[in-house]
Amino acid sequence: MFVNRGDRCLSGGAISNGIDTIPRCAQVPIHSLHPFRQTCASDLLEAGVHLAQVQNILGHSVISTTVRSADELPLVNTFLRAV
Repeated sequence: MFVNRGDRCLSGGAISNGIDTIPRCAQVPIHSLHPFRQTCASDLLEAGVHLAQVQNILGHSVISTTVRSADELPLVNTFLRAV
């Protein structure tokens, strides 16, 4: 959870705006926050977090979406084959 200086929860839009500002100032193009979600999923699965928990964290309504997303990640794909 991200909070502002007043300890209030930041909205998704506020987080997106903040994340958009950083690469713009650094002159690095970021077109989507999706790579951050993929990295999060990959890191969680690599750390041994159960797929259903990753589904919950990512907010996927069905586990097949999480599995499909995981299949797109080489490291995670290797991990899932080993399980």
